[in-house]
Amino acid sequence: MNHPLSLNRYVAKATSVVSALLILLLVLGVQSGTAAPLLPATTVSQTTAAAPTGLASPSQELTSVKLTWNAWNNAPRYRVQFSTKADMSGATYYRYGTTSATITGLSKDTTYYFRVRALASDNSTALSPYSSTIKVSTKTDSLFPTGLKFTEQSEFGIKLAWNAWNNAPRYRVQFSTKPDMSGATYYRYYTTAADIRGLTPNTTYYFRVSAISADGTTSLSSYSSAITAKTTVAAPTATPAPTGLKFTEQSEFGIKLAWNAWNNAPRYRIQFSTKPDMSGATYYRYTTTTADIRGLTPNTTYYFRVSAISADGTTSLSPYSSAITAKTTVAAPTATPAPTGLKFTEQSEFGIKLAWNAWNNAPRYRIQISTKSDMSGATYNRYYTTTADIRGLTPNTTYYFRVSAITADGTTSLSPYSSAITARTTAKTALAPVTNPLRVASYNVKCANCFAGDPNELPWADRRSAVVSSIKNQLPDVLGVQEASQGWLKDDPRPGGISQFEDLAERLVASGAPYKLTNTKRNNCVNHATPTNCVYQYQGASQGTKLLFNANTVDLINEGSLALPSLSGEDNGRYVAWGTFRQKSTGKKFFVANAHLQPGGGAEYQTLREQQTKSILAEIKLRNPENLPVLITGDLNSHKWTEPTNVPYDVLTAAGYVDPLGNTYATDQPSSSATAEARIGTFYDSFNAFKRLANARNDYGNGTYLDYIFTSKMRVAEWETVVNVDANGNFVGVIPSDHNMIRVDVGLP
Repeated sequence: MNHPLSLNRYVAKATSVVSALLILLLVLGVQSGTAAPLLPATTVSQTTAAAPTGLASPSQELTSVKLTWNAWNNAPRYRVQFSTKADMSGATYYRYGTTSATITGLSKDTTYYFRVRALASDNSTALSPYSSTIKVSTKTDSLFPTGLKFTEQSEFGIKLAWNAWNNAPRYRVQFSTKPDMSGATYYRYYTTAADIRGLTPNTTYYFRVSAISADGTTSLSSYSSAITAKTTVAAPTATPAPTGLKFTEQSEFGIKLAWNAWNNAPRYRIQFSTKPDMSGATYYRYTTTTADIRGLTPNTTYYFRVSAISADGTTSLSPYSSAITAKTTVAAPTATPAPTGLKFTEQSEFGIKLAWNAWNNAPRYRIQISTKSDMSGATYNRYYTTTADIRGLTPNTTYYFRVSAITADGTTSLSPYSSAITARTTAKTALAPVTNPLRVASYNVKCANCFAGDPNELPWADRRSAVVSSIKNQLPDVLGVQEASQGWLKDDPRPGGISQFEDLAERLVASGAPYKLTNTKRNNCVNHATPTNCVYQYQGASQGTKLLFNANTVDLINEGSLALPSLSGEDNGRYVAWGTFRQKSTGKKFFVANAHLQPGGGAEYQTLREQQTKSILAEIKLRNPENLPVLITGDLNSHKWTEPTNVPYDVLTAAGYVDPLGNTYATDQPSSSATAEARIGTFYDSFNAFKRLANARNDYGNGTYLDYIFTSKMRVAEWETVVNVDANGNFVGVIPSDHNMIRVDVGLP
């Protein structure tokens, strides 16, 4: 076990192991308010002795970091010093017998400074000076980078800055002149600052940022909320643009361009569109003053302009030139072949699935989509396979599709477009209203003893009334809650104490809401009231993962719980709580399971959540022998941007359970398997982090969800992600929890 060091232990050892000179150094150190390390009599002065080398941090978590360093002269012990200050003031010290350390109990999203020195086996005599200091940040639990702001505005550029996100190696900035980010441009950066150039003077732009992998191909986070910044009015002597842009050759599928060199610029960007206002533009980059633009449409006029950019392609060095026009020639009878066999394989209200034949081992394909036969106003999606799932379409609408082969990086066309096919989305299904709907909800209320002091976060005593109001406003028939802790409330004076879940249940009843707990036990002990000196006895307790039911609308038939697998005894216990109920209005029986899975990054936690989800499925099968309709609620601590995959989601859907939102991996557009017939607020994220502006990536489709409701086969008349926000999307009044309640109205089969 590692213990913080004490200056007194230095003094105690000093009398037997150091010379008078070193004792004097100690005294000087104490007088100056610092601990002067003591050296063995045989060591050299610390001003000349070498320090341990290679100090590094191979991994970081929310409240811990791992350190490693090189062995130093077979030293038996090492001391790690760390602080949140670069000058190491207010430092903490730990000792280790190895060349690695896991420092726990840190604050999330915080930068720490670390250094290490060698110690003698007596744990107090320093054998070396401290190493060079390294700077390490703990992870944040935000789903996206925070603190995005503009730091400078000019006529052709905006400078941005944001906070680092979980030591991400790279970031993607998306920007557009439109708030819905249509026609957006994307730049990638290795730092938390961006210099966006080549913009239009006196124009408002919208910016947002996400974390990406080092190679730029994989998103590590969702996008931040957008900010706006406006370029300044153009000065009379504006920065010049490249000159001499002209076309040098036209063909049926391509245009060749040339222009004059600009101030020895290392690279250039070509922007082109079929519209004079450059809407729906495409961008290519070149290291020469010529361009061969391919994959165009025969007999079509295009608009082109050029700007100078930095060697890495991320920074504009000049504004765009004036646009020129060039027209491709009429298609020849023996044109380069396009991919063949394009067809639609599935149609739904909001989507079309496509397939086509492989083309010359092409690494990638581009699908062009429009509601017009001339492909004007088209959108483009890229795929690595010969199938596509096009989502977010309008019901009962005819679309035109065509496909071309492109390079692996998506920048160069390898073939012309295929002939267009048409496919029509299905009409919105007219369904009779669900009679006697059953309302089920899931709500992570945040544990009372987990107060983190986040902005807008209030203690449980100050926000529990808002939690009660949220529940009363929805009045679910069954409610699965997470983090309604079994621990005693610290500020409650009642004799014997009261737990958070008991407090919540009592306050619901006091407010006139007729809720009961399926299980009132705190712990699985002979004395369930306290875990102290626990003698195990199964009581059906499930810590803070509880089910409540409206006694006026449903009857409880049976209930229980199961402890889920864990990595170690240090993790909080995770449970699934289950109940069998009868809906009073119909007499139909149904089964609800509520769970809270273990958080954590890395492969071991991915595997753990997979095991926990499979345990939930096994428990449902065991406890539901009648094969009743099932609803699964809970905080699964995994979302559609979790890498490499959203494991609990995959396990549950593979078992036949349905996500009513169709919130599949790495997309905001609902899948064709979505069953929610009406949606309220589904574009909001389920985790709000107590931010005043409710988290939402878009104003359509699906947000990012840690919280879920899965169903067996049944109608889902309505889904609501419950947020009390104003017209600007800001929470009104007290934010009840760091998660938003989610609820469904279903028709039991």
